Amino acid sequence: MSEHLCDSLYDTVGHVQINWQFILDDKQRPTISGQVQTQLHMLCHRCLTPVTISINVKVALVVFTEEPSQYEELLPDYEAIVLPNKPVPLSNLIENELILAIPIVAKHEVCPSNEFQMQDEDIEDVEDVDKPSDNPFSMLEKLSKS
Repeated sequence: MSEHLCDSLYDTVGHVQINWQFILDDKQRPTISGQVQTQLHMLCHRCLTPVTISINVKVALVVFTEEPSQYEELLPDYEAIVLPNKPVPLSNLIENELILAIPIVAKHEVCPSNEFQMQDEDIEDVEDVDKPSDNPFSMLEKLSKS
């Protein structure tokens, strides 16, 4: 595993399940399709405690040895990937798919130990305060009555 993925993880212990098919499409181009599933152990950005993130990614790639032209037609829901003529470790492809699937901000739905996390009723109160009134000068009206 490279540093790119490891830097995002709290713990690197676990298993990755892949179910990939390697076939040629109708234009005789190699394709990779299937799924990658795993549980990643990351740090919650709210409470800084471990959180387990479930990853279930669909993979649909058309392999090119050089950059395809912009007019190159791909199968629906497939993306192009450029791989050189030399062998590429399968682990690199899997890791790239995992990196793309990692959430930008890892967090619990409800943090177990964060006493500062807003409760649902507090969020509603904030939303009520933030709602703009119909009249932008309503605050001035309140001041003039004082």
